[in-house]
Amino acid sequence: MRPKKSRKKSSIQTHSADACEHAPFDRKEHLKRAMQKKQEKAGKKRGAVAYAIQLKQKDVQLHGPRHLKAAMEQHPGTLSSVVTKAPDADKWEADPRFMPKAPAKVRKQVQRRPMGQAQWTLENVTCVQPVPLSQMADPTSSNKLQMHMDATEHFSDFYQETMENLVLRAENVCTIALPRKPMPSVRSGACVKLLDVSHTWGVDDEQSMIYIEHLCAADLDQHDGPWFGDSTAIAYDQVRHLENSFHQRGVKKAKVTCDPLVDDAVAIELGFSVMAGGSKLQMTAWRKGEAFELRATAKAPELNAHAEKAAKLAWEHLLRRFPRIAEKMQAEAGKYGIYGTGFSKVTVAYDNPTNAHYDDNLGADVLVVFNIRNLRGGHHVMTSHDGKEAIVVESSKLGTIISGNHQHVHVLHGNLGTTSGGRIIFSFYLAQALLNRAPNRFV
Repeated sequence: MRPKKSRKKSSIQTHSADACEHAPFDRKEHLKRAMQKKQEKAGKKRGAVAYAIQLKQKDVQLHGPRHLKAAMEQHPGTLSSVVTKAPDADKWEADPRFMPKAPAKVRKQVQRRPMGQAQWTLENVTCVQPVPLSQMADPTSSNKLQMHMDATEHFSDFYQETMENLVLRAENVCTIALPRKPMPSVRSGACVKLLDVSHTWGVDDEQSMIYIEHLCAADLDQHDGPWFGDSTAIAYDQVRHLENSFHQRGVKKAKVTCDPLVDDAVAIELGFSVMAGGSKLQMTAWRKGEAFELRATAKAPELNAHAEKAAKLAWEHLLRRFPRIAEKMQAEAGKYGIYGTGFSKVTVAYDNPTNAHYDDNLGADVLVVFNIRNLRGGHHVMTSHDGKEAIVVESSKLGTIISGNHQHVHVLHGNLGTTSGGRIIFSFYLAQALLNRAPNRFV
């Protein structure tokens, strides 16, 4: 027999009565919002059908939703949301009463970052498959690419342009693909030989190479999970309040051109810096000719621990690929080498759509990149000095290492915008500004 429920109220109250009161449910308002969402969804579907009809009448061959998105970006001001057909007409025509309200800001956004067009272009380019590291030394290997650059160039007309536009302008685009197996047992990779048109560099110069290595399951102990990129993303989310903008010229231009991803151009920096500023910490360091430790280093211990693991992986790669450069970096870093390496700083970014730029660092930079949540877009792109060549590097869920000389004598590089999923990027480097402004780093 079930016990009877007592109707007597308990004298013990664990929560405030006011805290448990909910706002009255307005059924009329709820139905109104639901109907509005339903109408908006149906309107978007009708608009997509209308766009497809008009584009086909313009002899544009559509090959799926991605191509439709790219075609819509190419014709933002000529498409209407409603098409009509008179009884005696042969074609469907745009109804002038329902032309799209495409303000100047929307047109600028599409012009600044045509992500749909770039994605469609990358689906139809040359794709290079990585090979095991043991085969990369073979001179006849198909994974060896070439790119022209100018070692005397210190400024480019493409500086701070979005990588989407540079991919569309390039005549020769090549993609370094992911390994075919999702959980490879060995590392695989590819390399890019930089051909100096000014003949300043020697043929066998160490700094004329860029290496790409896709990590395997044994790296960072990722056999059974958790994925290193996913755990880093969790640690990053906990300290997002420490984010700051960098590449200030790029941010300024992005705001003027209405870049839709301008708010994503942020990162968290760990390590040492000599950045100018008015704080007591910065002023004291400048007077003493020293660098100061970035506050995020102490305030983000979990993210710092992830960066330390990635740093050991990056430094081992640098010693193997660029031994002379690594030796010089270790000697120049002095007491500001982080995690026992020759790097002075690491920038940790989450979906960072950087525009085309150079980096003013000593030696070689190393990027360690991880995909999360089925990434689409967001790939690393390098372009030649004349913009005619572009190499796109796809990054792996297990991690991808990209290393090379990213100084002013290097090719322009940046990241595409992320349309879905996410990406974690560790950028390790020895800042040239630290060497210039911290002469007492050996004391």
